[in-house]
Amino acid sequence: MRRVPDYTSAMTAADGRFVIYLPDGGRYWVGARKHIRDKPAPGEPYGLYTGTPDHAVDVAAGSFVDDIDIVLGEFGR
Repeated sequence: MRRVPDYTSAMTAADGRFVIYLPDGGRYWVGARKHIRDKPAPGEPYGLYTGTPDHAVDVAAGSFVDDIDIVLGEFGR
């Protein structure tokens, strides 16, 4: 999670919901932030999926995964 992501969602909805379309099943590391092309700036909204210790989600081919919660905080704090 130290480079530009391979896959991104569109902007989140007003309620915070998001969808990421992936080409195949596999293991994906999930995070959220305001800007994706540069290093996070101090104070920028930033968060990682905390449902697993390594922030990864396993996705079976042809399936959907629901309830991936990411809580944003300020980067660098």
